[in-house]
This record gives sequence, structure tokens and C-alpha cells, in this order.
Amino acid sequence: MILANITRNTLVRDLPVYIQHLHDQGLMLFSGILAEDVQYVLNEAYRCGLDHMNTREESNWISLTFVNHRNPDQ
Repeated sequence: MILANITRNTLVRDLPVYIQHLHDQGLMLFSGILAEDVQYVLNEAYRCGLDHMNTREESNWISLTFVNHRNPDQ
């Protein structure tokens, strides 16, 4: 599992690096995302091969959970 609680721009920029360290079926949890940034983060996560599992919101802050179904040899 990888947990990232950082700004949207840093998260999206570094997402390919995080995925290199995530095993097949591994979970990635992004937190501290502003509501207006959710679609931007979702789009990048999909582009990198992550499957969205869950969204939670509290006081206008969002957390997104993903699972890696990518083959690590790709």
C-alpha cells in the first residue's frame, strides 16, 4: 500500500514513480485532495492503469483509493 497526502500537482507529477513501487493488487490511497481537483487526479490515475475503488469526503477534503491491476512487466 502507498499513501500519499500531498498537493495535486505533486501527486500527478510523481504518480508514475509511485506505481513502479506498487505490486499487482496493491492499494494506493490519495488524501488531502480538494473537491475541485478530484477529476484531474482520477484522470491521471486511470491513465496510469489504476482502478478506482472508493471515494470519501469530509469537510470538502477528498480521499481516493485505487488498486493496481497492471502487470509490472508492462
